[in-house]
Amino acid sequence: LATLDRTGSNGVYLALTDNSGSNVFLGNSGGQFQVQTAGSSYSSKLTVESNGDISFYDDSGNAKLFWDSSAEALGIGCSPSKTLHVDSGGVQAVAIFEASAGTFAELQLYDDAGTAQMTRLRNDAGLFSVFTGNSVQALNIDTSGNVGISTSDPKSALEAKGTFGAPA
Repeated sequence: LATLDRTGSNGVYLALTDNSGSNVFLGNSGGQFQVQTAGSSYSSKLTVESNGDISFYDDSGNAKLFWDSSAEALGIGCSPSKTLHVDSGGVQAVAIFEASAGTFAELQLYDDAGTAQMTRLRNDAGLFSVFTGNSVQALNIDTSGNVGISTSDPKSALEAKGTFGAPA
């Protein structure tokens, strides 16, 4: 059952009711498109502002995902101050990058033109590696904590390969 409802000065909403009587409202209020649910009170779940900003809300009414259209920035748990801004809200693990079976998880960092790969951080079966822009495996830390510089299979706490020297 769908009904068009205008209550006071709150805008115009299309009420969608299922067989159990639960309601979802789609509407326009003050230039905002909103998706709301109703229980003991109305609760916004999605708001699209007239300027293109988009907010998704949790069950407590707090914006948890926010697109700032003028800055072209995405905030997760916050209003963004950079292109991607994540605030964990006190949770220690901010993000998880998970690979499918048989592959590795990798974070790639590029130059400002997006053409030259500057650094790669990789976890491959417990071996954490840092690669330089020319795909050289520069630093590795294995599951036992051994660190390898210019070697992917360190045999001691610190193993370095190559020529070393101090500046004159």
